[in-house]
Amino acid sequence: MSRPNITFREFGEQWTSGALNRRWPDQVKKKKTAKADRQRLEKHVYGLIGHIPVAEVTLDHAEAVMAALPNELKPATRWQVAQVIHRVLSLAVYPARLIESSPLPKGFMPNKDDDKAFSFLYPGEDEMLMGTTTVPLAMRVYWGFLAREGMRAGEAVRLTWADLDLVRGAVRLDENKTGDPRAWALDPGVTRALRRYHQMVGAGAGDLVFLDPEGKPLDSKRNQVRPFRRALKEAGVDRPELFERNDRRVPIRVHDLRATFITISLANGKTETWVADRTGHKSSVMINGYRRGARRVSELGLGTLKPLDQAIPELRPDPGKGHEKASRLRSGSSEPRDDFAKAQSSQTVAEVGLEPTCPCGQRILNPPRLPFRHSAVEERRS
Repeated sequence: MSRPNITFREFGEQWTSGALNRRWPDQVKKKKTAKADRQRLEKHVYGLIGHIPVAEVTLDHAEAVMAALPNELKPATRWQVAQVIHRVLSLAVYPARLIESSPLPKGFMPNKDDDKAFSFLYPGEDEMLMGTTTVPLAMRVYWGFLAREGMRAGEAVRLTWADLDLVRGAVRLDENKTGDPRAWALDPGVTRALRRYHQMVGAGAGDLVFLDPEGKPLDSKRNQVRPFRRALKEAGVDRPELFERNDRRVPIRVHDLRATFITISLANGKTETWVADRTGHKSSVMINGYRRGARRVSELGLGTLKPLDQAIPELRPDPGKGHEKASRLRSGSSEPRDDFAKAQSSQTVAEVGLEPTCPCGQRILNPPRLPFRHSAVEERRS
């Protein structure tokens, strides 16, 4: 039980450490952003009001924290700082019962909308990126998946092969930002592409689907933007608005592949419900924000994204061979590495001109270089 004279810092640390969740699991959800919230509190809040007992914190204290924030902080960051103050005081009301009511009025939270224009890729630009074989295959599969399925980057980087049903073409997300488990049918081209890609990398059911070219886990928050923009330029994508930075616009981000998915889907007649099933949006208001871009795509007749297994050259089917090309790119083993891979490789691909995949006991001399897992490949050859 929290002490009546507990300070704002002490109570905030109980929140970010998970102590409040363990004490009141029905009222306090386990924090998925605990590290980020702890950093915001340490950097902007505790130095000014951390020593003050929670019961003595006033609106003036909270406003002093907000006034001390650097002018260059983005509106969204200012909102996040205000939000952690608001949350700590709300928890102090209930379930901790340290104070009778929060000192923060309803209008305390700042506007987090900075009214900047964000970008999305046109279908032709996506095709250029997916088709540029000098860009690592691992990253093109990841970016192509985001643009065609609408998943958040933070959700995609935690996705394992066990979360995918590549037999029926489905994905499930039990853990996500909103805490609302969701599942949906994958785009058929994505299913076929991931099936071939899985056979190429030889991953197990518990392995992450998306890794960087070195075979390491991707970080959804850092080190993604610059490689993405470089890859677009390498692919010949040169639309100025994608790379401009000014008071009204920010350059394209990996997160904008989610905007690409929503915009292109709406432009091609998909319903809000269909989109929300995949993105996890709770409000039509959020989805409606993409309708202007969708109208532009429709009016320009830009069409839709090319199926992923057609857009990425390395994942295209090998016509006339009776099985998928990717099944021949495994190192000398004639069988998939595990039961999961075996189940995937024995399924019929529902498309014209392709037969069921099958284990083929052929060693391919000088196989194409894969984007990662070279050492694992060598081990299986020996």
